[in-house]
Amino acid sequence: MIDLLGRQKGTRGDPPISMPLPPLQVMLTISFFLLLLVGCGGQQQAQQADPRLTLFHVLSSRIIILDTQAEVDGTVQNTGKDRYPFDVTLSATFYNSTGNVIGQAQGTAEDVLPGMTRPFVLIGQVDSARYSRMIVTPVSLRERIHEKNLPSPPPVVP
Repeated sequence: MIDLLGRQKGTRGDPPISMPLPPLQVMLTISFFLLLLVGCGGQQQAQQADPRLTLFHVLSSRIIILDTQAEVDGTVQNTGKDRYPFDVTLSATFYNSTGNVIGQAQGTAEDVLPGMTRPFVLIGQVDSARYSRMIVTPVSLRERIHEKNLPSPPPVVP
């Protein structure tokens, strides 16, 4: 007789006899735990947004649609006081009239110093027949090019 864990039981009250797990069952168990670890790590990282993002405000944005291609032109302002320039990655999410997401676009405003307003261009895809509105938000900050005579920003410490 075999129990639910794949172990053979004795017939007269004998203790169960352990049998090795089949290779497929071992692989599935390991895969499950790895998937669980990866899934938990991704959720934790998504919750740690850069607090400096709140200092960047989208002042204007307009969309140009051609078939399924979308271009969003606009301006973003740095209201912070750091003396560092930042490259600001922005994302536009496009919605239909019922609030469902029908496309996205992404791009960067480069070297945005404190108090400065800089232009951006976002490129992406949209279902043009169902487009109703968009929301543009800053999603990340970084300095990609270390330019002479401009200091690099300090790393973010959560």
